[in-house]
Amino acid sequence: MANQPTQKNDIINAGFGITTIDGLDGIDILVINWGSLTRNITEGNHNFSDGLFNQVTHWNFERWNITTGSGDDVFSGGSLADTLVGGAGFDVITGYGGEDSIDGGNGIDTWVDDFSSLTKPVKIVIKALSGANTTTEIQLGSLAVPTVVNIEALNIRTGNGSDTVSVGKQSYNDTIYTGGGNDTINIGLGGSDFVQGGDGVDIGIFDWSASTGTITVDPGWDDYSDGLGRYVNFDAVERFDLTGGSGSDTLAGDIYNDTLRGGDGWDVLYGFRGADILDGGLGVDTWRADYSPVASAITIKLSANVNANEVIGGIAGASVKNIERLEFSSGSGNDVISVGDFAYDDDIRANGGNDTIHVGTGGSDYVLGGDGIDIGCFNWQLSSTDITVDPNWDDYSDGQGRSVNFDAVERFSIIGGTGDDQLAGDVYKDTLIGGAGNDTLYGSQGSDTLDGGAGIDVWDADYSQSATAVKILLTSSSNTNQVIAGINNALVTNIERLDFSSGAGNDVISVGAFAYNDRIWTNSGEDSINVGTGGSDYVNGGDGVDVAAFNWQASVTDITVDPNWDDYSDSEGRSVNFDAVERFNLIGGSGNDHLAGDAWNDTLVGGTGNDHLDSGLLRTDIETYNTDVIDGGAGIDVWEADFSVSSEDITIVLSSVAGKNAVLSGISDGAIKAVVKNIERLDFVSGAGNDVISSGHFAYDDNLWGRDGNDLLAVGYGGYDYANGGNGIDIGSFDWSNSTTSISVDPNWDDYSDLQGRYVNFDSIERFDLTGGSGNDYLAGDAYSDTLVGGAGNDELDGFAGDDFLTGGLGHDLFNIRTGNGQDVINDFDAGQTVGDIVYFINRPFADMSFDAIQQNLSQDGEDAILTLSGTDVIRFIGVNMNTFVADDFLWS
Repeated sequence: MANQPTQKNDIINAGFGITTIDGLDGIDILVINWGSLTRNITEGNHNFSDGLFNQVTHWNFERWNITTGSGDDVFSGGSLADTLVGGAGFDVITGYGGEDSIDGGNGIDTWVDDFSSLTKPVKIVIKALSGANTTTEIQLGSLAVPTVVNIEALNIRTGNGSDTVSVGKQSYNDTIYTGGGNDTINIGLGGSDFVQGGDGVDIGIFDWSASTGTITVDPGWDDYSDGLGRYVNFDAVERFDLTGGSGSDTLAGDIYNDTLRGGDGWDVLYGFRGADILDGGLGVDTWRADYSPVASAITIKLSANVNANEVIGGIAGASVKNIERLEFSSGSGNDVISVGDFAYDDDIRANGGNDTIHVGTGGSDYVLGGDGIDIGCFNWQLSSTDITVDPNWDDYSDGQGRSVNFDAVERFSIIGGTGDDQLAGDVYKDTLIGGAGNDTLYGSQGSDTLDGGAGIDVWDADYSQSATAVKILLTSSSNTNQVIAGINNALVTNIERLDFSSGAGNDVISVGAFAYNDRIWTNSGEDSINVGTGGSDYVNGGDGVDVAAFNWQASVTDITVDPNWDDYSDSEGRSVNFDAVERFNLIGGSGNDHLAGDAWNDTLVGGTGNDHLDSGLLRTDIETYNTDVIDGGAGIDVWEADFSVSSEDITIVLSSVAGKNAVLSGISDGAIKAVVKNIERLDFVSGAGNDVISSGHFAYDDNLWGRDGNDLLAVGYGGYDYANGGNGIDIGSFDWSNSTTSISVDPNWDDYSDLQGRYVNFDSIERFDLTGGSGNDYLAGDAYSDTLVGGAGNDELDGFAGDDFLTGGLGHDLFNIRTGNGQDVINDFDAGQTVGDIVYFINRPFADMSFDAIQQNLSQDGEDAILTLSGTDVIRFIGVNMNTFVADDFLWS
């Protein structure tokens, strides 16, 4: 011992060895200089010891001047000004207040002190000097400030002030209690640390940027570790300023303003709430936050631009950058939350307000729109597989890992890829862009913006509740709006197919020149529906008088219709089923087509081929009826129509002049007359009027029914015909002047035929206007006035009763005359020939039948000879002199 204690202020040097010293009265300083020792020095109850040769037991010392050696030493001073020097080793030095001079020396040294009684702000900051040396900035309010150097770790307690405690760039084990106040605690670059923030809003800080492990946080968001030795337990800390390393780190803030830096790796930054400063750094980083109590409108847009602030509005003071993923909840404002062009897994919950949520270009995403009218968006244009949607139209996926579940979302803005995508909107205004591929866009209702893009795209929509007249015309012109009227502000482009329901308006729905599979329901209203040039189509006109149309002019096979006249098909895949359709506008192809209308005004165009155009059944209980436009086109075409309930005088004469209307009168709706052209055959039923139905100069198969009225039914130049006059005094007519074989008639004198295929069956015909050919023909009339023309050949003309007009033509013709013959006219009798024409009396008109009797009853009327028979029967011979007759001109039974 260097000197002995007194009752004064002594400085006592303990020296080495085992010593007991009592400082007695006064302010005494104990000096221990064990800097040369290598063993660990420990402090016990009133003693210091190296555990072997050196020990000091002390009493009544107030100040300390201690220097230790290279061991891991634990020692302390008192409440007055002490000098504590640690030397080498991992030392723990406790100051206990006072204007101390503390030097940790070499090694990793810890300063322990307690300033918890202070109410003023405390500042303790370790600052690195050159080499491994450090200094400590200290502020203790009105207290004496110690000098602390070469300290690497802290075990500090502060009081109720707003304190700052920082270990700076150190990475060792710290224990920090800050008591009350709004404190800032920085535990540096690592170590195993404990922080107790106490009362107030305290900030916990670390910088683990050197960590290569994965930084994790416990469920309480206060215990961190990286798996490589770094650890911290934050208790009673409300704000955070944390920097992660190169691993995939999880960093969490709280409801106050936090600063989180992810560094490299795929980090998760829990900003929670507040005006946070977040930097994801490199990697695919997630911002997780809950702003659900916030009422202001938040706008967030993630960006690939480095260091661009991704908080556009709504979170004052926030700065968020280098974030690629979101797990985010917003509040009741009209929020805009977008992950931009990123394709990672997002979870976004927008809660109240009319929000817009964009989940980017891929990933496995979840969106909850919450209350309000919310818009869900994605851009999957890079998808090369089919995008599908579930039956509820809210869960999307493709075959490349993209998926999204939209809940409580009312509007959509969606971009598909190159596959055959299904994209669906809802009843509000949606934007659906199909991209390449054969896409289906479910527009539902609303003033939508739809773009099918390349491919064969279908618009599927239900506007059945609309009372406005909707007009839609599909077109192959790119980017032309295909909604002409009826859906305000709608923009629909690049659509080739329809699956569409309209409402109560008089709608016009047309797929234009496209030939794909369409389904169209027009519900009530007088609608017009055009299913285009092919495909497998369905049309339901609903209530009202609806017009359905197709243009199958490209068809080269026969178009057929079912017995109900509503299902059409050809052999090339075209088909359509018309339900609840009353009018038709149909164009056939180059096959032998059967096209049918109904009781209203129809347009049927056969095209080339031998077509069958059916106008259907006339109804007089509707305003516009069967004033059709019929165009057979090229080929041998038949018009079929039933006007049996008509009371009009109908005149129809077929013509070989292209485009000439065959309807001369009697078929009109009061404003317009029917147009029937390029028709070569008839299958026609007329009504109660005095009708003229003529197949003109054509020689094809006709079926004519006159019904009531005094009708003229002319079956033309040949064919296999049927004519039924019905009630009334009807005329049956043909002109077989081109026949070169004998024309014969059956025993009932109503069925005619020749040997070249001509045939006609006359039923309910009372009068005849018949022209034979160059064969030896038999032509017969009936009880009324007939016109019979034999033509060339040796013909037999039998007018029966009635005032007949008979023309034998060339050849030696026989004219049959009966009692009750009437006043007949023979137009071209060749009298006075040895072998010429003959009048054959079936019944003898005179009691003394002879040529003399005939001559006695002959008279001359101008150029005509008159033969007066019994009763009122008379024969007028046109252009014949009565004196030229010879006996051979007459025969009798």
